[in-house]
Amino acid sequence: MNIPFVKLYDCPLEYEFQCDLARKLVYLELIAIDIQFALYAITIYVAIGSPFHFNLKFIGVYILSGYFTFLGGRLIIGLHEVGVFSINGGSPENTPLLVISSCLQYFFMACACSIGLALSVERFVATVHVDNYEYNKRKWVSFLMCLELLFGSTITAIILLFDLVVIYIMIIIGQLINGISFIIYLALFYINKKRSEFAMMNHKKYSLSFRFQLNENLQVMTLFRNIVLLTGFLNLIFGGVMIGQYMEQHGESRFLRLLYFHLAFNFLSIVYSALTLILLLLSVKLYRQYFFKIPIVYAIVYPIFGRCYESEFRATRVQKLTTSAETETYFTNLAAQWDNRYQKVL
Repeated sequence: MNIPFVKLYDCPLEYEFQCDLARKLVYLELIAIDIQFALYAITIYVAIGSPFHFNLKFIGVYILSGYFTFLGGRLIIGLHEVGVFSINGGSPENTPLLVISSCLQYFFMACACSIGLALSVERFVATVHVDNYEYNKRKWVSFLMCLELLFGSTITAIILLFDLVVIYIMIIIGQLINGISFIIYLALFYINKKRSEFAMMNHKKYSLSFRFQLNENLQVMTLFRNIVLLTGFLNLIFGGVMIGQYMEQHGESRFLRLLYFHLAFNFLSIVYSALTLILLLLSVKLYRQYFFKIPIVYAIVYPIFGRCYESEFRATRVQKLTTSAETETYFTNLAAQWDNRYQKVL
């Protein structure tokens, strides 16, 4: 059974120094997990109130909520590792709470591999039905995708937990999913870009809703590209670490190698979550303008990125809008933007 657990409170004497350092790192990680709980809760709150399409929000909130399962699982395992909670019979396999926590971690890892594919399917529907996607929400798309993610991630978590399939094969499958997602991204981006250029040249033939949906597709494509590239790269590194963590190792240094791989996996998890939040906030100018208007986001992000986006932060302090007003303002600005483009073309 693959349980990402190292008994740091009962180490071999020859590795006491390394274990002491590892315990300190785990305590820091537990503090970081508490902070991440708060940050992701804020992100979910902001996403729910955003003026974006229902399906896009639903899938996004589902995936963000899934990260709570990973954080919860890692929090419980970390508390066991440093001895706050004891394990039954000296073996993690005999502790149901550790088994469940491991399954929760694997569940989100499977979700992370499927983020790009879920977004690509949703944007494919948005591209095909660009004429009326804003009016006819087609909520079944997000429900269906999330059910498939739930089912697929649960099966994957069980496979990883009980080591039913060789880890190499699971890593290859994950990378194939990322590759397919990126190919779909390229195709959808090309289609929407060409449609946008054609609609700009034939301004009067297309409704504002049509142009709004095209613009949203292109905005999401930018975010989609960054997420697919990030998850593909980090999942590859995660895969290498997992191979080292679960491969058969022998000799006196087995414990030490396992400890290093375990710490590397936990460190990458923190990096993954931090980079994901940064991508969500900063990848697209339209999204930045919306997020920066929210006081709590402004208070957290401004000290870090204030100098990089000074003009946008300054603009957000002028006016605070409700969700409905935000949507109306967005449509107005988009209409003016398209009118200006049309005049330039003429």
